Amino acid sequence: MSAAEHPRPWKTPVPGGWVSTIYRESSARVESPPWYFETMAFLDDGIAWESAARREQEARRQHDLAVRWFSRAALSPGRGGEAA
Repeated sequence: MSAAEHPRPWKTPVPGGWVSTIYRESSARVESPPWYFETMAFLDDGIAWESAARREQEARRQHDLAVRWFSRAALSPGRGGEAA
């Protein structure tokens, strides 16, 4: 994948932080493909969650899942993010 083909990062605000998904090149020569997507939730108190995916579609699903979960958690902190 050339530099021009790299997907742009996705960054979505959530209460108390944001969820970010970026494209990363793998430093390991044995991995195939040699790249992956990394999704992380950054909240006021640090990194709260992270995930890696090989396919862009799966990375987008993980990103959306994290946004929904952390948005719900802020609305009902005593319930672990579950909808009331």
